[in-house]
Amino acid sequence: MVLFINEERQSYYPTNMKALFDSFSEYKTSGNNFSALPSTMVGHRGSLYIMQREYAAVAPKNEIVNILGSDDATTCIIIIVRDSHSGSTALAHLDNPPGVGKAIEEIIEKLQHLPDAYSKYDVSLYQ
Repeated sequence: MVLFINEERQSYYPTNMKALFDSFSEYKTSGNNFSALPSTMVGHRGSLYIMQREYAAVAPKNEIVNILGSDDATTCIIIIVRDSHSGSTALAHLDNPPGVGKAIEEIIEKLQHLPDAYSKYDVSLYQ
């Protein structure tokens, strides 16, 4: 496993959440602060819910969808890819780690076909 924290490759790999939080207490604080935020109800207008085994990519000028979301990813993987050049964004909700690489390829291909897409992406994927 390769682990990067704050853009630095780590030589130490925590074996559980307690070890992670003991080594990087700011993540526990940040997580507690985030979980203390009130939830926001999002109506159906302008939002697209991504279910398990689905993904979607949208351009920022999309007049129909301006919010991508998913939930209940207890053992799943949520992937968010954002084109910093155009603002196009993709979200995937996957349950099969071996399929993540293929999904990333498909997502980037979709992003490249959206308006104002950037032609090259630098993607690092660590499993």
